[in-house]
Order: sequence, then C-alpha cells, then structure tokens
Amino acid sequence: MVNNFAGMWFKIGGGVFLRCHRARVKNEILLVLPLTVVLGLAAVTGDSDCPRREAVEARLEKIGVELGQKHAEIAREDRMLIVRLRGESDEVIGESQIDTTHGSESNADGEEASCADLANAAAVVIASFLTNAEPNAHALRLPRKPTPSRVDPTPAPPPRSAPPVSRSSPNWEVSAAFVGALAETSFAPGGRIGAAVGRNHFLARFGIWATGTRDLTLGSGHASWLRAAVDLGPSFRFKSAHLVFDLSAEFLAALVKMSGSGFKDNFVTYNFDPGLGAGLRLGVRAKMILPYIGLDFVGWLRREGLAVGGNQPASASLPQFDILFVAGFAVGVY
Repeated sequence: MVNNFAGMWFKIGGGVFLRCHRARVKNEILLVLPLTVVLGLAAVTGDSDCPRREAVEARLEKIGVELGQKHAEIAREDRMLIVRLRGESDEVIGESQIDTTHGSESNADGEEASCADLANAAAVVIASFLTNAEPNAHALRLPRKPTPSRVDPTPAPPPRSAPPVSRSSPNWEVSAAFVGALAETSFAPGGRIGAAVGRNHFLARFGIWATGTRDLTLGSGHASWLRAAVDLGPSFRFKSAHLVFDLSAEFLAALVKMSGSGFKDNFVTYNFDPGLGAGLRLGVRAKMILPYIGLDFVGWLRREGLAVGGNQPASASLPQFDILFVAGFAVGVY
C-alpha cells in the first residue's frame, strides 16, 4: 500500500515545521520524535557553513538518533539545502532538498531561514529516512516565518455624555379679574389683567389695573381721584392636584388723577405715585382653567395732597394704603 503525502505539514520536536512535496512512503508513516533508539555518534559530513555539520549532529543526538553504519551528507546549493543519507554500501537511502527561505514556492525573495532552523530540519529529514522512507527525492520547504498579527488598539469608549437635565415645561398663565380697592372709608371697583410665566414654583408676574374714582370732601367743594397702576414682581407657587396657592411681591408704578368740583376755579392734575405691594391668591385648577380669589396690600411711597385757597382754605391727603380684593380666573399651564 502506497500513500502520497503532498503538501502536508509535520511538526517535529522543538517547533520545526516541514512540508513534504511529491513524497511516496511505504505504508503509513507517523513521525514521532524523539525516536527511542540507543544514543550514539551521528556521522554527518559536508562543507556547509549554515547549517554546520556539528549543529546537525548535536540535533540528532538530542532527538536520540544513531546512524550506525550509515552516514549523512549535507550541502548548500543556491537557496537549497541538500540532505542525503547513504547506507553501508554507500547506496543512497534517501535524498531531500530543503528550501532555505520562508514562504511559498513562488516567493523567491523570501526571508532566509536561520542556521538553527536548517539544522533542525536536516536532522528531522535524516530521522525520517531511518523510518522506512523510500530512497526517492523529497522537496521540503520551511514554513513562512510567522508574522505577528497587527492588532488594532481597542478603540477608546466614547466619552460619557452628561445625563440629560430634566427640565420641566414652563408654567404660564394669562388672567383677568375684578378688583375692589378699599382705602380708609372709600371703596372703588376696578379691574386687572395680567400674565405670569416661570418654572416649577417660581414665576414672574406682570399686571395692569385701575379703579374707579373716589371722592374726598374739601372745604365747600369736593375732589375726585383715581389710580391706574402697573405692577411687576416675583411669585412663589404652592400647588397640589387641584389647588394653587400663590404668594407674591410687586413694585407698582401708578398714575394718579385728581380733579376738583364745586370751586370757583376747578383744576385737573396728574402725578406719578410709586408703591410696593404683597399679595396672596388661592385658586382651584380645572385643567387649564383656574378660578381664583386674592388679597393685595399696597403702600404708596409718596404723599399726594390737595389744597384749596381763598377765604376758607382747606387741605387733604390721599390715602397711602390700599387693600385690593381680587376675584377672577386664569388660563394657562400650572
């Protein structure tokens, strides 16, 4: 039975690889080294400098091969290493050519194998001839020198972005309300329109309001006056599922109109009157509708006075403190 071993790789001993081409071997041959034989001096001849015969002999001794009456010859021709084993009658038992370059047969510019690799290869070939190999020519090639694989560095993980900041939707509203102004003993109805915008519990509030005229007795006649104001300020809101409670503070800029009646000469005058205020408001939320009631306290920073000359002079001052009763509704997002 004859088996052809073409293009098969063998690993022998300390990491040497051989590839056999066009080799015919009687019976199936399994190369298992080191061979269990009696150690002896290996007779190797040749004038090769790489590998040197001493290196091949040392390798044969290491793997435990004794040539006995046989002897081996090694020689270099161009890129080939010739290994030949002769018997007792000088007959050729086996001959092999080892390509001294790493790589494929078509790679004529392959890297030259080291002398140690060639010594190992030659020793393995000689050992294979002693395991019943036919005296046929063998072509052996050293494997391609392993090229370290290029490992791309693991890409750095993308920088962690800051977690998104949870932002609640803005709260806003527009409102309209009835206002009743009480100052000392005088009461005047009026109205207010306003708007507010903010987030969570904090809002900025803006409004315009005015009241009707109030009368003030002055000598033989009387005076009428009214205020129309713009208010602006912050508001802090407490809210539950259905209730909304606001505390607010505001700065007011008011226009005061005063006019006389029942006098010989009647005049109309306008003044600027700044003020500060604070208030509270309670509402019941029904989706976007918020009916509410509230109470505001306003103090005016300037004293506004009226005077009448003539035979019966008289004077009076406008109230500097107002209490505003508010009832209305708002539409918005709370």
